[in-house]
Amino acid sequence: EQHAVTSFVTVNTTFHPGKIPSIIVELETIESESGYNVAEFIEREAKTLAPFRTGHLKDSIEISKGLLRSWVVKAGAHYAGYVEYGTQYMAPQPFFPPAVESARAYFVTDMTARLKKLGR
Repeated sequence: EQHAVTSFVTVNTTFHPGKIPSIIVELETIESESGYNVAEFIEREAKTLAPFRTGHLKDSIEISKGLLRSWVVKAGAHYAGYVEYGTQYMAPQPFFPPAVESARAYFVTDMTARLKKLGR
């Protein structure tokens, strides 16, 4: 006689109504701080990957505050898009997409560590 093997996970949660407001504030702080850390990471990576001729493109990559708890990383050089995507005369030299892609793992690691501290 064969027996079926079943895999399962049980998740137990405890509800503490008095802690909700403080947890929300902590989550908002975590979100903002982690977002800024990821923006800094992208800025560093984009500056590393951006082609260097005069240094203006690298110097134009910066972080600014977005709406609510968001951050914006941009290259302010007027020709940044031409370098990133290329033209009919010049091959693309992408620097932002690879920087964003490499930031994914950093984000997961950073956010996981912060959420573990919250769960203390």
